[in-house]
Amino acid sequence: MKKFKIINKYRFLTTVSILLILMLVSTFVIVVNAKSTSNEILVPVYVAQGDNLWKLSAQYSDDMDIRVYIDRVMTINHLKDANIMPGDLLMFPQNAE
Repeated sequence: MKKFKIINKYRFLTTVSILLILMLVSTFVIVVNAKSTSNEILVPVYVAQGDNLWKLSAQYSDDMDIRVYIDRVMTINHLKDANIMPGDLLMFPQNAE
């Protein structure tokens, strides 16, 4: 079996440190992603002529404050404002019971 000799201690320590940091960061990312799962079911809805965000949100908001629910819908669908067009596909969160 071949033995390896450390020639440059600084380079060795730097490499080991970088590998250790990468392992810690990847572990943190995995833990954060695992905690972000929720009991939300996303219901796909195509926007029809005459629909608006308030009207559609009222159908799925249950007992939640409609303003908070609309904000959640806008976040999920990456909407910058409440303007929606017929034919748009929107995802509406619905809590799993």
